Amino acid sequence: HPIASMAAVRLTHGVPGGLVQGQSVHVRIASSARQARAMAGPRHTAGAIGCACLLRSVGRSQRPRRSLHRRRSHAAQAPIFRFGVVADVQYADCDDALNFTGSRMRRYRQARRLWDNSVKWFQEEEVSFIAQLGDFVDGRNRADEGRALQALEELLLPLEGGPPALHLVGNHELYNFTREELQNGISVPGVSEPFRITAPEALEAEAPSECSPFYSFSPGAGWRICVLDPYEFSVLSRGGGRPALDLQASDLEPAALALCQANNPNDVT
Repeated sequence: HPIASMAAVRLTHGVPGGLVQGQSVHVRIASSARQARAMAGPRHTAGAIGCACLLRSVGRSQRPRRSLHRRRSHAAQAPIFRFGVVADVQYADCDDALNFTGSRMRRYRQARRLWDNSVKWFQEEEVSFIAQLGDFVDGRNRADEGRALQALEELLLPLEGGPPALHLVGNHELYNFTREELQNGISVPGVSEPFRITAPEALEAEAPSECSPFYSFSPGAGWRICVLDPYEFSVLSRGGGRPALDLQASDLEPAALALCQANNPNDVT
């Protein structure tokens, strides 16, 4: 979806005494700013994780900073770390149009405005890092040469000078670029660091190699974030578009295609 959903996650407590194996951690998610304010009382239990999640659309007028500051005033100690999450921006500089199934209007240019507001909010909240979970640019950018690179430039510029951002690969990235390009890094005019799906240097991550899309890093004492690679083995690794619509069987990754076809009675091409 082109509307960038956001989550500011505030880890207000360590785990003195530790969580025992099999113990559940419950996270309540607000569906509106009003509900979030009602949930965000001073309920921080010793030995547990006081975790408040606030989801909202940045196009709305409500601003969650007040509720976050209200929670902060009740916190027994400063948060260990905080981070921002955005998924499915799917930006393209093109007119609104129906989606693939014809069931919903896609607001391609609005996606950039929502992304810009997301980044601004995360920077104001002084998050430790931003996690962009894939489908950053939309597949429609592949229609014209250079459009995908231009879309990346417009999305990456607001991140300059802010907290480090990690990028996961989604199918829309592979509609526009090859997996090799995404791992090695794509130089973008006006942007200090290439766009890549490997770890940003600022995170000081541990990884099997410099070009590994899966890695881990520690944003705070006692915590480790593990970043996985959802397209490590994919028919789309060569990039270029969508199977059966933009690509022929010969354009797909052979080993991945053989595995998928061997375990699927349908023609996956």
